[in-house]
Amino acid sequence: MLGSGSTYKYACKITGVVPASKVIKGLSGSTLRLEHRGLGPRGVKALAISLLSNTHVTFLNLEDNWLTAEGGRHIADLLSENYFIKHVNLSNNHLESGGAEALGRMLSNNSALEKVQLSGNHFKDEDAMNLSQGLMNNNQLKELDLSHNEFCEKGGKYFGHMLATNEVLEIFDLSWNHLRMTGAVALCAGLRGNTTLTHLHLAWNGYATEGAVAMAEALKLNSTLVYLDLRKNRIGNHGAEVIANGLEVNETLKTLKLSHNLFDVDGAKALLTSLKKNQMSKLQELDVSTVTVNDAFLRLLETLQDRSGLVVEHGRVTDSPLLRPRPYVEPMRAIEIYLEKNKLRLWEFFHSMDKDGSKRIPIAVFRNMIQKLNIPIDKVQTNYLLERLDKNKDGSINYRNLKYEHKLQLLKNRCIQLRERREQQREDDVRHIIRITFPVPSLQDLPVALGSSIPETLCLLNHKGTPNSMIAPLGQIEHGVKKYEAVQSHAVRATERRCAACVARRTSEVLEQVAKVQLTTSNQVLPQEQ
Repeated sequence: MLGSGSTYKYACKITGVVPASKVIKGLSGSTLRLEHRGLGPRGVKALAISLLSNTHVTFLNLEDNWLTAEGGRHIADLLSENYFIKHVNLSNNHLESGGAEALGRMLSNNSALEKVQLSGNHFKDEDAMNLSQGLMNNNQLKELDLSHNEFCEKGGKYFGHMLATNEVLEIFDLSWNHLRMTGAVALCAGLRGNTTLTHLHLAWNGYATEGAVAMAEALKLNSTLVYLDLRKNRIGNHGAEVIANGLEVNETLKTLKLSHNLFDVDGAKALLTSLKKNQMSKLQELDVSTVTVNDAFLRLLETLQDRSGLVVEHGRVTDSPLLRPRPYVEPMRAIEIYLEKNKLRLWEFFHSMDKDGSKRIPIAVFRNMIQKLNIPIDKVQTNYLLERLDKNKDGSINYRNLKYEHKLQLLKNRCIQLRERREQQREDDVRHIIRITFPVPSLQDLPVALGSSIPETLCLLNHKGTPNSMIAPLGQIEHGVKKYEAVQSHAVRATERRCAACVARRTSEVLEQVAKVQLTTSNQVLPQEQ
């Protein structure tokens, strides 16, 4: 018996085509990828002959080869005989009605195919009848892609009838067709009683309000669908509201895509409200990414934050207080503030998470505790804090060192307080000079920026409309200010030097203590690792 390669060469000789080395090499593997090769009807006939007795190839990709209806019939004949091919891609091949008729007959007889891709083949409503009949008799096919075709209302009716009887299909893609009105309603009616379909792609059709109402009824009864794509379907606010009614009782759907429709924030809020009412909802992803939302939507979304894994993609947000950035707080300081309010010590906080007394806390336990206590630090701040605390990068926090980290944080806080006190003193000095020099109340109340220089302050006074009679003494005022600063400078500089020296000395001591503890810890861990 000739091998597949020899059979292919012989078939090429009979059909009058040049053998392709890509085909000869691929016949011995499980995947034969021949997309964009321009095989045409004759080239695919030679390939089909060589694959009749082939037991290796399980995935055949013939996308974009201009097979036409004749080539589609050759592949249909092949798949009626070969039971080893599990996945075939015939997308964008101009199969049209002749190819659909042959493939429909093949699907009625084939019991091996699990996935078929027929996107972009100019199939029309009458072709939906042939394909649907084949699918109703098929007991193996799990995934079918019929996107980018020309199915309309009648096509929707045929596929709806098929869904009501088919008991194996799990993934069905009908996106980029013309399903609308009675076709959309019929398809949803078939979905109501279906017990196997999990993924349904219906983007870029014309469901509108009629289709949305039918889909809502299907969602109330269907118990297997987990993914539904209804993007770009001309669904308005009323359509979104009726779909929300379906979500109120659905307990299986996990992903719902509704972007690029006509509803606004009111429709989006109706969807969130339905999720709030349905405590048994499994929804994890809601896509309304093209809907501009407002503060009321965000407040409603906040009430759903306790839903584990729920992600809502929405569009831009109009001005909202909830969007205004909160003042940044150093992560460790945020924890300290929480502990101070609850009269706890840092050591007690970490010790409560140490279940085995090893002085080590898994990172996951620490994250969960931060979320449980609602300590106001976000994910970025938490990751930054964990990088500092997980010194050995082993996924745990050794909190033996935390008292030294705590002392370092106290020193940082002390430095911040000294700097703020110095800036405040500077502002008070400037205000004091203004009050002495200008007895005019309106000038005494002028705002002075923190850290402003004396010339800047004088320019500000002049710019604010100081009377001409008072402009002449400005030089004397500056001289008086410098004299005032000179009196204060010696004590201020001495205090700053003492504070800086104290902070530097204490920081050095703490760092030395941390280094000693880390050295001791590493000496204890290394022998165990060896």
